[in-house]
Amino acid sequence: MKLGPVLFATVAALVAAVHGASPCGPVLLPDLNKAFPAGASKNYCDKGGEGAPVSECATNRDAVIGIDAGIKAYKVTRRGEVVASIAWMLFESGGWKYNINHTPGTIGQGTRCMMMWEFISEYAQSLFPEEYKKLMGTSAAKPETATDAIKTSVIKLVLPNNMSFSAAFWFLVNKAPTFHNNNAKLRDGNMEDFKEYVTKGIGTTWTAEREKIWIDVNKAIVFS
Repeated sequence: MKLGPVLFATVAALVAAVHGASPCGPVLLPDLNKAFPAGASKNYCDKGGEGAPVSECATNRDAVIGIDAGIKAYKVTRRGEVVASIAWMLFESGGWKYNINHTPGTIGQGTRCMMMWEFISEYAQSLFPEEYKKLMGTSAAKPETATDAIKTSVIKLVLPNNMSFSAAFWFLVNKAPTFHNNNAKLRDGNMEDFKEYVTKGIGTTWTAEREKIWIDVNKAIVFS
């Protein structure tokens, strides 16, 4: 299987300041451990999430590698964007316990940010165009017509950690571009900006738990 070259390209340094924002990355494991202490334990994945196999669980050590791959691959240089993406993934994955949707069991929904099928389809195609075409068959032209079996096969392409933890950064850059490299959006340390991203960029519901996770991530993640 040939992986999308952009994802594993060697990046010597992240892009410098964009629109006055400080360059960021990599995310350091000690900082991620502060943001999400439970995931720091080597025994964290002894038990999986409810209804999910243990194999879906990831520790912070697993997560930080994929997060940094996403930052580099999609050239995300603003701290506010990185914090928002990590907070989104932590919430949707139940603290790294889930990689696909188990409740209610929406086929084709997954990665650590739980993208819906329409985005999974685009993401997989961007990374694995040849494999995607083969798996999709006649549904390639109209992904919404894909059967559950096809969706299940395609999503497996992007579930390995590097792709799964990079998905939130792909989404930000490609599906919510008005929030990317925009001085008026996802500003550093601005929770209201994150709330706007959740409700208008991602298009989902704001909750107190999302707020708590963002506060923890925002306090912990530091870039020199």
